[in-house]
Amino acid sequence: FRSINASAAQGSTGYVGEGCTLTVLDLSNPAAPAPVGHVSLPGLIQDIALFSVNARNYAAVADNDAGLQIVDVTTPSSPALIGYYAASGNSYGVAVSGVHVYLGNGNAGLSVFDVSNPAGPKFSGSIGTSGSANRLSVQSANGKLLAYVISSGALVIIDVSDPTKMAILGQTAQVLTQWYVPNAIAIGSNRAFLADGFGHLQSINITDPTAPAALGAISTDSPSAVAVANGLLYTWGSIGLQIYNLPGGQSQRVGAMVASQGTPQGTSMAIVGGLAMFTSGEGGLRIYDVSSPSNPSYRGTYGSTAGYYLAEAISGGDVLVATQNSGLKIIDGSQPAAALFLSQYVR
Repeated sequence: FRSINASAAQGSTGYVGEGCTLTVLDLSNPAAPAPVGHVSLPGLIQDIALFSVNARNYAAVADNDAGLQIVDVTTPSSPALIGYYAASGNSYGVAVSGVHVYLGNGNAGLSVFDVSNPAGPKFSGSIGTSGSANRLSVQSANGKLLAYVISSGALVIIDVSDPTKMAILGQTAQVLTQWYVPNAIAIGSNRAFLADGFGHLQSINITDPTAPAALGAISTDSPSAVAVANGLLYTWGSIGLQIYNLPGGQSQRVGAMVASQGTPQGTSMAIVGGLAMFTSGEGGLRIYDVSSPSNPSYRGTYGSTAGYYLAEAISGGDVLVATQNSGLKIIDGSQPAAALFLSQYVR
């Protein structure tokens, strides 16, 4: 079978990238996810973003060296490749805002496409990022639409309000993370936080997007994942879970929990209410109670089957985990102290 590298979900339908195949899963019964349709794409699927146009549903796929692929998923049993754009560079990350798709295109920088007609995506513009564009976040700030792009380990902030006239507002002068590994980015309290699992957590002041200022390392460990939720900063790394008041830093740490076993890995975390869930590479999925941030407690681990845990998503009490070599796993996380494996789907 092929490894699952990307996933997205909407309602009771899941979308997974299995090598070069986009598979649609019926998740209405999490104990038995059922493939209902699939379509082959020309490249290795790296990322998936969902959007709707004129009451129809689509998946925008960052398809590595095959650029942007648009798949009509309105009828789950018969997903259809209806449009594409052979973007220059390798497409690693994708985001959607309105009728525009944003691609992190490696050495080609950031590219934007108008998908108001999904069957014929139109190139709107591109801009170099002085490096290899990968992970990105697109959101409104200061009355503008901004893209925060990790490019070869530096943070680049781009005004994408008008895709035909994009402009780099500012970027950090130095490389902050390793460029050759997946990075993680979180935004909160006028700060951007970057993690790569090798160096300390990096903080950047983005109050003025024209002059993002690197503030240096704000952790003593080497987190691989970072998130902002509940007004707090969460990191997951070499010594486990760390919780900080924003804007972070050792003096702002309010709680910590050392990992009980194995070496944490993975660049994905989810904070849902009072629970924090982390992918941990070969250590599986770890669950912590963070309802009391000053006293987080370990609740459970699920990792009894093979598979390198890369990313997770949460739907109700169920946790969907994408693994590198064992496909998609569905875990009942409603009882964190006794996480229960429900099912697995590989193709």
